Amino acid sequence: MFSASTFLRKGRQAISQREEHVIGFQEFDAALPKDDVVRWTAMVHAWEKDPEQNTNPFEAISPRITENQVCLELALEDEARFREDLTSNIQNVLHDDVPPGHLIAQGLELEDLQRLLRNEIKALKSHSTSLQRSKVIERSNRLFRKIEAWIGIQILYMPMTATLRLRDDQLGDSEHVATADVKLYLLSMMLGKAYCDLKFVDIEWRLRFAQAHETLYEIRSAILLRSQMYKSKDILVRGQRMHTRSLALLQTVSDRIMHGMVKYNEIHAALVALGNALHKTGWENVLKVLTVQDLGGITAFEDSRSERSRSMSWIWKLSDADAMEGESKQEALRIEWCKARARAHRWQEECVLLNEEMRRVLAFFVHQDQVWNARSIVSYSHVDPVTAAGMRAYAQRQA
Repeated sequence: MFSASTFLRKGRQAISQREEHVIGFQEFDAALPKDDVVRWTAMVHAWEKDPEQNTNPFEAISPRITENQVCLELALEDEARFREDLTSNIQNVLHDDVPPGHLIAQGLELEDLQRLLRNEIKALKSHSTSLQRSKVIERSNRLFRKIEAWIGIQILYMPMTATLRLRDDQLGDSEHVATADVKLYLLSMMLGKAYCDLKFVDIEWRLRFAQAHETLYEIRSAILLRSQMYKSKDILVRGQRMHTRSLALLQTVSDRIMHGMVKYNEIHAALVALGNALHKTGWENVLKVLTVQDLGGITAFEDSRSERSRSMSWIWKLSDADAMEGESKQEALRIEWCKARARAHRWQEECVLLNEEMRRVLAFFVHQDQVWNARSIVSYSHVDPVTAAGMRAYAQRQA
């Protein structure tokens, strides 16, 4: 059962978050075309009523390259290879549950979690609360355990990683290493240092290539969201308080864009190493190094250059970005609208639940008071008078 101080802390947090997210959603909603909002609301209601038969409005529909598609292709290839091995009575599987494609995909996921953890640690300030710090430490511990388990399977497929880690131990490079900085020794990191099976290199290449496209899609969606927020800010925001809150929301989206740029450039560096090993050419003309200048928005307020000198960034010229001004733009805005609506509802619900919890705690205490008061006036004739007096005294104390 929560203490009074816990209820106070959770209540303050819920009220603050409810105000921030509800007002943020209302501002965003008011700046969008009413027809779109009506259509998206109907989509959300239909999906919430029957998620099996209706399209998930939180997911993208437009065709694009994704990691999930590549993972599906790798899973089908693993299945075909397994059937061939059964036919030929040859056992080439090193781990029954984790094939090589799944192992490398897990490694990329762990790398992404390390990147997020670094951002969270960087966001901690001197005024950060003990709760915020403890959550980051707990997340770090969970991630470390996942990495340790993953490394145990990685050694089966890539024994040379054990040698590289032993060398780090001897040089003292692995002592007191933070979880966010643990070397995963993915193939893109090992090229030139140890022997790498080209089949595994090709798997990582395919996953990285899809990851790069997916990251660019997320960056473009965030840029569109930022542009829409600038429009709503100019139209709706009045007063210092609303202006400050609007700037804070804009900063959150801008940070998301910058983190996306860092992630993409790390992926690009890995693609360069993998592409050289596989003799891949031509892809550099499609996926280029991302700079701050490439992240300019689509409104004049976001781009200080004049109309005469302004040019469209290459990220809007990719094949999967051709429709970003049309259906894909609507899709990106729909997903962000759905997420903003869900966050607003989540914190509204949290306030309702906390209020109900506090009501139930008081009702429980009232009930217990009645129970113990009733016990304090019972005669307890089945025991001796001294014991009965003690039992009544105990009941009065509990009441």
